[in-house]
Amino acid sequence: IAPSEVLAMDPQQRLMLEVSWEALEHAGIDPLSLRGSATGVYTGIFAASYGNRDTGGLQGYGLTGTSISV
Repeated sequence: IAPSEVLAMDPQQRLMLEVSWEALEHAGIDPLSLRGSATGVYTGIFAASYGNRDTGGLQGYGLTGTSISV
């Protein structure tokens, strides 16, 4: 994820990505070894309150950054 996209990202998205990475590491899998492979990581989210905040100042990645999907 580009640094400019991270600025607009819902903190829940960022944490979900970090925890998914850590789950692979804790399972003894090097996440970088999966690059280019047909591998998927599936997670879920319940609430999307971050996207309901005032979006008047959102630019660039604001739409994807406030979506509940990554």
